[in-house]
Amino acid sequence: MKSSKYSSIMIISPESLIDGRIIAKGDIEILGRVQILEGNSTNNLLVVESGGNIIIHGEVVGDVKCVKSISISGKLIGNIVSAKEVLISPTGVVTGNICTNRFKIADGGHFKGNLEISDDINDIDK
Repeated sequence: MKSSKYSSIMIISPESLIDGRIIAKGDIEILGRVQILEGNSTNNLLVVESGGNIIIHGEVVGDVKCVKSISISGKLIGNIVSAKEVLISPTGVVTGNICTNRFKIADGGHFKGNLEISDDINDIDK
């Protein structure tokens, strides 16, 4: 019996608030808000981790790690590690440090933090 490969995507709807971490093997599209709320017992600020791509239209408060690309047209407050590239659209706002292989920011996009372009991050855990 052949195993078939399906592309998976997790979608966080616009009216959703996720209090905690999201870990997915496939792509993640965030239309709502993801964060670790105060009082939650964690010292790890990583809130979104994906083995695929991450698309942020909503808001993320916390660190994001991705083995592919991250596209931000919403708001992200936290650090980003992306093995392939980080794209900030004209409506995207990022406050935090970015480590990636490629970085693109469109006219109108906002970024405040440090940027590290590195080929070494291809070793991100999958």
